Amino acid sequence: MLDFGSLSFATLPLAAGEAGGGAVGVIITGVVVLGIFAQWVAWRLKVPSILLLLAFGFLAGPIAEWANIEILGTPVYVDVDRVFETPVLLTLVSLAVGLILFEGGLSLTWSEIRGVRPAVISLVTVGAAVTWILSSLAAKFILDLPTGIALLLGAILIVTGPTVIGPLIRFVRPTGSVGKVLKWEGIVIDPIGALVAVLVFEALLAGEVDGATAGTFIWGAVKASVVGTALGLGMGYLLIFMISRRLTPDHLQIPLALGMATLAFTLSNVFAPEAGLFATTVMGILLANQKRARVAHILEFKETLVVLMIGLLFIALSARLELSDLQQINWWRAALFLAVLILLVRPLSIFASTAGKLGGKVQFKDKLFLSWMAPRGIVAAAIASVFGISLQQAGVPGAELLTPYIFLVIVVTVAVYGLTCVWVARRLEIANPVNSGFLIAGANPLARQIAKALSGAKTEVLLVDLNYANIQRARLEGLPTLVANVLSPQTHEAIELTSIGRLLALTPNNEVNSLAAVQHGRHFGRSNVFQLSTNGERTRQKAIQKGESAEKRSDVTGELQGRIAFDPAATFDRLETLLASGAAIRQTKLTKAFGYDDWRELNGADDGRTIPLFVVSDDGAVTVLTPESKIQPRAGQALIALAPPAPEPKPVPAQTETTTEVEVPGAVPALA
Repeated sequence: MLDFGSLSFATLPLAAGEAGGGAVGVIITGVVVLGIFAQWVAWRLKVPSILLLLAFGFLAGPIAEWANIEILGTPVYVDVDRVFETPVLLTLVSLAVGLILFEGGLSLTWSEIRGVRPAVISLVTVGAAVTWILSSLAAKFILDLPTGIALLLGAILIVTGPTVIGPLIRFVRPTGSVGKVLKWEGIVIDPIGALVAVLVFEALLAGEVDGATAGTFIWGAVKASVVGTALGLGMGYLLIFMISRRLTPDHLQIPLALGMATLAFTLSNVFAPEAGLFATTVMGILLANQKRARVAHILEFKETLVVLMIGLLFIALSARLELSDLQQINWWRAALFLAVLILLVRPLSIFASTAGKLGGKVQFKDKLFLSWMAPRGIVAAAIASVFGISLQQAGVPGAELLTPYIFLVIVVTVAVYGLTCVWVARRLEIANPVNSGFLIAGANPLARQIAKALSGAKTEVLLVDLNYANIQRARLEGLPTLVANVLSPQTHEAIELTSIGRLLALTPNNEVNSLAAVQHGRHFGRSNVFQLSTNGERTRQKAIQKGESAEKRSDVTGELQGRIAFDPAATFDRLETLLASGAAIRQTKLTKAFGYDDWRELNGADDGRTIPLFVVSDDGAVTVLTPESKIQPRAGQALIALAPPAPEPKPVPAQTETTTEVEVPGAVPALA
């Protein structure tokens, strides 16, 4: 039973000094805040979040205790063991890992691995076996660990880091199928590695690791996989039945999914140790690939929950380490072990599992990139922490070294792969450029003319439309197209690993534009989805006269639409009218002699005859102008605008304007 009266945030005094519950709240709050803050800092610095999470955990735990860091004269450090008794902590950690894998399974669809399924299967079987054997041998002979601990460490290192690999894949955007292979491997291999680890762990506790037979391991693996798969499928189908038959209201579907995933995890572990990880993974994959029940809202919630859990786990587990644990590491042996793990074990695992017909048609450069992408993450940290504590309590020799070495592997592999993967991908010529391109909803004349202007600014575009006539005209004009519904999930799958990272909704239907912004805002981020204004010019003028924000008079609530592109008056009808009157897209280079104010005066921007659309910076980056933009274009930049026909010639300063006009055949008259 937890003794809350003995808990404290070190010796931090509280308003209710005797109430240990308040101290528990301080510790838990500190862990939550540090976890979220670390991930925000990592996003700002564009580094893998796991590095900041581990650093914050070390600072809040062992380093803060060693350095006697004080706040208001009181020593402060995160002592997780004072919050939870060990069995409670281990149970919560295991359950959190199961839910993380459930969320990962929800993101796996069969269509993703079409053509690369043999490679995925080979990586999680042959590759896992090679990794276990070689890692165990290296741990035995380089780190000089006891045989049992070496086998356990090797088993834990089978798992990679889905919570690390996912962000790295999105950052690198590798071409071809290599990204999909990594994504599937990172999620599916985790329960496999955890299962192997638990079999070794049980043998260690029983003192039978040297006498354990292949049959023992095979029976344990079969039992756990069968039990986990059966319960995962059972709970998954039950959830699908309840949602599709509307036996549960919308507001209870997410709690129901969470509860059933937890139940599948717990029941599986009752019948077979660590079968719960199989159950949650299988349940997630089933839900992701069925068509009867809508589960997108469940995935969206799970993503938020996983971000919170990852922060909590990394901060809590790394804060548990003590400096005495790190002092036990033989750093020279550790450096050699890490070099073997990165430069030998992973490449041999990849090439062994993709040799001949095993891995299907995986190109050589893809194999090289796969060989340079095996960061370990939260699953390895959680398993090592859980097993390390239990083995130390059982008095198993060498158990105290398990967790420090695993955390060292996590830090180094994430740092090495995370900081070099982009460079490696570019050297292998499999990396897509920065994801600043535009997915354009609609292939009508307005969308085509804007797409040509963006293409002229060296920005990737893709027009999506179900109107084949519009698509055909766009193709004749040399524009990339996709015949699809912009609201379909398959649309995002088609562009997931390309350089497309922003949406421009340019259809004549405001509702479609808003729905597209909501749909793709989940993937691109809400700051990167834009749609045409839903305000009419009359509504805008009335709002201005009343001193209201034009956006407040929108026909659609802000929660259900993207950012307004260009200008509140730039509705589809308004832009279409300008095009019909002979307006065209003009790109104008600003100079010191011909600045932004000169451009506005010359083109009649103040009286609404010209609508600025984009700013192209010196390095070629394109920024969408919006009503809230405070951008003041400067010399050296270029403006892309929808402008009326060129005015009558009149005296202007020498070298005032360099203009490139983009004209769409059939939409406006040809311009010189």
